[in-house]
Amino acid sequence: MSTVKEEVQRLVETLPDDATWDTVMYEIYTRQKIAAGEEAIAEGRVSPHADVKKRLVRRPDPSRWDLQRLATTGKGEDLALAKQGLGEWAGALEGEDHLR
Repeated sequence: MSTVKEEVQRLVETLPDDATWDTVMYEIYTRQKIAAGEEAIAEGRVSPHADVKKRLVRRPDPSRWDLQRLATTGKGEDLALAKQGLGEWAGALEGEDHLR
């Protein structure tokens, strides 16, 4: 297993002669993040794609939206726009589900 110093030395050799400090820092940061991800995978500290999707893409639930309050913070047309947008979002998600 290589030490960090050895990895950085190899990295420097791959950089172009006109590399900037920003380039060096970006390359080190990127490699460090990749190594951390690989370590998490090896230790089983990951979530299946389906679980992550469930957390990120939820069905729109109108009961969770206080549309009246949202409408009072702006113009009167905001309530209608909010309801319309929520319906469009729900329709789009339904359409995506049927494609799978």
